Amino acid sequence: MFAFVNFKLNDMEAYFHLFSDGALAPDFIVSEQDYIATVNRLAVQTFVYGVVILSFGIEDTHLHFLVRGEPVNCRKLKNAFQKETRCYLKYTRKQNFSTVFVLDMEEITDEDYLRSVGTYTITQATKDGKKIMPYDYKWCTAALYFRRVDIDALWVGDRQVIPVAGLSLHRRQEILRTKAELPGGWRICGGLILPSSFVDIPGFEKIYKTHNAFRVFCSSSREKDNRIVDSMARVRGFSYEEYEARELCRKVCKRLFNVSDVYLLTANQRISLARSLRKEFNMGFSQLARRVHLPEIEIIRNLK
Repeated sequence: MFAFVNFKLNDMEAYFHLFSDGALAPDFIVSEQDYIATVNRLAVQTFVYGVVILSFGIEDTHLHFLVRGEPVNCRKLKNAFQKETRCYLKYTRKQNFSTVFVLDMEEITDEDYLRSVGTYTITQATKDGKKIMPYDYKWCTAALYFRRVDIDALWVGDRQVIPVAGLSLHRRQEILRTKAELPGGWRICGGLILPSSFVDIPGFEKIYKTHNAFRVFCSSSREKDNRIVDSMARVRGFSYEEYEARELCRKVCKRLFNVSDVYLLTANQRISLARSLRKEFNMGFSQLARRVHLPEIEIIRNLK
C-alpha cells in the first residue's frame, strides 16, 4: 500500500486542486476503457512524482483531483498527466488534442475551501445530471470514505483481483502501460488499479474530522460551489467579459428552465438557451458554445 505522509503538512507541502474544462474536450471519455485508462494514469503518475491523491472525480467531459505534495512535484504531475492524456486521446481518437485538453491547477490555502473542494471533486458528477448518488458513481472516490464495509465492492463485483506483485513485467506493461516499478501491494481488477490502493483515504477523512462534517460539505450550498467555479475561472484566466457571460448564462438558464446549471439541460434546451443569449446579449457563437457546452458548429447550425 502507499506510504502516506502525515495529515499535518510540512513546510514543503501544499494542497492543490487539478481540473480540466469540459467545454474544451467534449469527447474526453467515450468508453469504459477511457475511464480505466484515466484512473490508471492518475495512479501511476501520482506514485512516480511522489504526490498524494486524496480524491478524484472523472466525467465524460472533464475531471477533478485533490492532491497533496511539494509544489514542484505537483506541477510535474500536472504537466505529465496533461501530456500523457493528450497522447492517449490522439492515439485512440486519431485526432490532435494538444490544444483542447488543458489541465489547470490551483493551490488551496484556506481550510474551509479545502473541504469544499474535497467534496466538490466527488459530488460534481451527480450534480451534473447523472441520476446516481456519489457513493455509487464508479468513476469518483466517494465510496471510499467513512465506510465500514468492503470499500472495493463498487469496482470489483464478482471479478478476480490480482496484486501488482503477481504480474510479470510484460503483463504489467500490457495492462498499465508503464514500466514504473509500482508497489506490489496495489491491486488490479478488470484492468483497473483499485482506487483503495493509491488514494489516501485517512488523509481525506482527516480534512473533515467527522463523518457529520463530511456529510454537511457533501450537501454544500450553491454559494460554496460557485466559489469554486469562480476560483477555477480565475485560474484559467477568464476575461471579465467571459466571467460576465457565465453569470448572464446562469441567470437566463434559471429564468427559462428554473435551474442555473447548464449541465442539467437537454441538448434542445441548451440550443434554446443559446438562442436567448444571442438575442438578448448578442454573444458570439464561440462564446455561446463555451457557455452551453455544445460544439460551436451545432450552435451555428441552429442559430443562423
